Amino acid sequence: MYFYIFDSFTNQPKYAKQIELIKLRLTDLGIISEKAKASPLQPVELLAREAILKRKYKNIIAVGGDRTAHIIINEILKAKENIAFGIIPIGKSNIGDLCGIPEGINACNIISARKIVKIDLGKLDHMFFSTSLELYFQESNGKKIFEFLNFFANKNLPEVEIDFRDEEEFEKNFKIKAKTEKIVVANLLPLDTKKVIEKYTNTKINVSPCDNLLTIFVFTKGRDRRFSVSIFYSKSLRLKSNKPFLCLVDGQKSKRLSNFVSIKPKALNIIVGKNRQF
Repeated sequence: MYFYIFDSFTNQPKYAKQIELIKLRLTDLGIISEKAKASPLQPVELLAREAILKRKYKNIIAVGGDRTAHIIINEILKAKENIAFGIIPIGKSNIGDLCGIPEGINACNIISARKIVKIDLGKLDHMFFSTSLELYFQESNGKKIFEFLNFFANKNLPEVEIDFRDEEEFEKNFKIKAKTEKIVVANLLPLDTKKVIEKYTNTKINVSPCDNLLTIFVFTKGRDRRFSVSIFYSKSLRLKSNKPFLCLVDGQKSKRLSNFVSIKPKALNIIVGKNRQF
C-alpha cells in the first residue's frame, strides 16, 4: 500500500492544477491508497510518523521538494521499518533529479512501476542525508560565505582539520589540515554542485550511493587566487575548525550538533526511474 504526504506548500493556488492531475493519475493507476496534506498543526514529520506506526504501508511517497523528502527519510530510518521511499517532485528537487524522477504527473508511472534500489545514507549525529552535507565556513561575524571571490588569498580562509577514518586507499587512518572555504560530503552529488566541481577539477565526477563510502570534496585556494578541489573517499570523518561553519543537510539549513560524519550502508529502499544518475 502507498501513503502520500503532500507538503503544505502544495496548497498554493499555482500548484492546484498540477496536484489535481497527480491525484487523478494515481487513481487511474490504482496506487493512491491513502494520502494526507501537511499543515502547521500536522507537519510532515508527524504525518510520516503516524503512517509508519500503522505498519500497513510498504511505500511512503513525498509530494513536494527535497525538504519533504529529507524529513520523511529520517522518520523511516528512525523507525527502522522496511518501507520504500519515493518522491513526486513539485518544483526543483535534487533527489528527484538524481533518482531519475521528473516533476509532477510524469513521476506517477515511475512510482507505479516501483523499481527499488537500496542505497547508503550519510549520517551527521542522528540525522541522515541522502544527497550531501555542505559546510560553508564563516567569518567571525557569522556572515555566510557564498561567493569564492570574497577571498583574495589563502590566508583569509579558516584552517580546517579533517580526520578521515576507515579510508580504503590507505592502510592507516589519516588527517589533513587545509585553509578551506567549503567542504562537500556527498552520498549523492547534486547536479549543480557536480558541475561546479567538474569545472575546477576538469574531470568527470561520479558519486555512487551504493559503494559504502562518502566522497569528500575540499575547496581550497592558493596565493594565485585560484580555487582547487581535492577529492577523498572515506567511511567517516571528523572536522575541527578555528571558525564556525554553516551546515546544509540535503540542502536544508541545519543546526550542527557534532563534527562527526559517517556512512550507513544500504540504509534505504528508494524508488528510482530508468534515468537515475547512479
